[in-house]
Amino acid sequence: MTDLANIQDGEPLQEPNTHFCKQLVSLASTNHVETSEDIYTTHGMKLIAGGTQISDALYERVVSHKLRKPLESSIEVEDAIGINEMAEAAEKALDSSASLRKLAGWKHEGKTAVTFLKQMRLNAATTTLLNVHHSRNPALLQHCAEVSLLAMGMSKKLQSPDTNFLQSMALAGILHDIGEVYINPELFQHGRKQLAPAEWKQVAAHPVVGEILLRRIENLPHMVPELILEHHERLDGFGYPRGRRGERISTGGQILAAAEVISGLLAKKARPIAHAELAMKLIPGEYSRPIIDLIAKTREEIVPGNTSETETANEKNDLRQSVQALLAKLDNIRKVSEKLEQDAYRFSSTFQKIFDGVMERYIQIRRGLSSTGLNTDVDAADVMKLMDEEDAEIRFEAALIVNEISWRLFELSRIVALQIDKLPAAEGQALLSLETALSGSPTT
Repeated sequence: MTDLANIQDGEPLQEPNTHFCKQLVSLASTNHVETSEDIYTTHGMKLIAGGTQISDALYERVVSHKLRKPLESSIEVEDAIGINEMAEAAEKALDSSASLRKLAGWKHEGKTAVTFLKQMRLNAATTTLLNVHHSRNPALLQHCAEVSLLAMGMSKKLQSPDTNFLQSMALAGILHDIGEVYINPELFQHGRKQLAPAEWKQVAAHPVVGEILLRRIENLPHMVPELILEHHERLDGFGYPRGRRGERISTGGQILAAAEVISGLLAKKARPIAHAELAMKLIPGEYSRPIIDLIAKTREEIVPGNTSETETANEKNDLRQSVQALLAKLDNIRKVSEKLEQDAYRFSSTFQKIFDGVMERYIQIRRGLSSTGLNTDVDAADVMKLMDEEDAEIRFEAALIVNEISWRLFELSRIVALQIDKLPAAEGQALLSLETALSGSPTT
């Protein structure tokens, strides 16, 4: 099977992927799934006749061969999730979220975001990929609908796009995580412990896999694969999978990346747009100024004044515990980084370059934390006193800050994890100690 962690943009994937095939067989247990045409190897040998129902037997026959055409292009799924189901999920999401309506709702010449979605079409290959992806987690339908809505809505507000651009953004939102179908689904299960560096490297390959999968699908807007590749990149180069910077990331890619972040906050956070504004302002240079300004303007429109949330005693206690955990983590990172800095003279220039880059990012995160007013450089007891403030709005803002900083440290641990196998064993083990200190468990 192809090593997904090391594939390059545009590299062909001729061998049927084990994880995709197994999920396809699993989907066939609830839907009628069959081949839409004869399936041939690259040498011209006929493996499977058209009209054959998908089963374990088919999996055994195709998995060890290189195929003339991608397997997903030769499959049909009855009662499949399609564009109508996506539009219905989008409508429900808009109905249930004022934040989403403000940022992603629009109407132009009698057409809304939902009607625009309904008029789109997905071909058979895209439909197959979409259904295999969503079959393992029904919540993915709402997430993809939200990202699609946000990608369209933000595009409308930022640049008055033409229909072709809007269609590309909508499709990219629907398909942004499609590369996950080629990755072990166990790595995405909720409740799983922290991923090992090698496991995270596989997960981090999903934008590249998605780009490759979509480039070989006929009649798909040419922008879509590139947008998929960029949806975890950041303007300052601290994204993945390629660490692209600045102008190397398209405007559409920047919008899609922001849409993906905001969707992740909608279901988990109170006042998600306030959290999104903090996230995008925390480290200068990650997001473009027009995107930040749009989020800030939207937050002002949704929360026009002091609308403090009602807190329970448990929530107050949770905040105190989160702050204590963050302070402990920062202290541990300090100890580990100081030791590595003392030992760095024994290591290679490659190690030192990686270590310096990680510490530069860590300093940016600490500066971002200080800029919020929650200064952890002072005595820990003084920070904890803030948690006893009577003003619920202050505590709410503190909770946003703690959540975001904890998440940023976790994100940085992922960047470190992607660097470990570039080093000799002893140096990799040393860097792993920093990855472990940074990771912990992100606050949710």
